[in-house]
Amino acid sequence: MGADLHRRRRCDRAGHRRRGADAAGLLVSEFKETDVAAAGFRVPLAWTTIFILEAASAVIGWRATSGGASVLLVASYIINGLLNIFWSFLFFKQHRPDWGLLEVPFLWLSILAMIIVLYVNAGWAWIFLAPYLLWVSIAAYLNYTIVKLNGPFGNRV
Repeated sequence: MGADLHRRRRCDRAGHRRRGADAAGLLVSEFKETDVAAAGFRVPLAWTTIFILEAASAVIGWRATSGGASVLLVASYIINGLLNIFWSFLFFKQHRPDWGLLEVPFLWLSILAMIIVLYVNAGWAWIFLAPYLLWVSIAAYLNYTIVKLNGPFGNRV
């Protein structure tokens, strides 16, 4: 933390706007968080596991479906992927956890849609998506607490 604080002070003294700062001047890493917030290596490890399980469920689902069911399966995965990327864009790139929180229900429902499509067409393969749904549920709570502890966001007058 000391080196990071020194770097930020040096940039501030030089008159540079800190990269990654939102309109309120907070870096995403400077948001106040709850004690529940996942730290360090846990986030990439969780996402790696989730993506491996998601890919496995997609392969099982693809092999178990044909025709219109295959199109529905692929569409549900594409929509989920786009919503996942969009949440990351809102939260990390736009520094708007409040907008990200508004997007979370759509992401959650897209996971539920994948689970339903798999349940109907590929039996037990939906179980591989349960950790993803749980992770997004926990992330939604963390997103909510970040908004509550740090809002309002956007331009302040």
